[in-house]
Amino acid sequence: MALGAPNLDQFAQDTGLAGVFVVPLGAVDLDAGPLSIRGRRVTAIAPHPEADDLFYVTTGHPETLAFLPDPYVELD
Repeated sequence: MALGAPNLDQFAQDTGLAGVFVVPLGAVDLDAGPLSIRGRRVTAIAPHPEADDLFYVTTGHPETLAFLPDPYVELD
């Protein structure tokens, strides 16, 4: 059974950067379908550098996550 949901609205925490959010690991289920936040598709995901149970995601251009030390993964 999938624990995550494709709509991450209830989990997404705004970071103050346009289109960049932090979401808990358990909320992300890539098999559930395209991820979205506020009606916009999530375009990339990256691990949080300080918290193993969090991800950074963006609904903007994937390079928006280039500030992170670990590489981001573009989502189809």
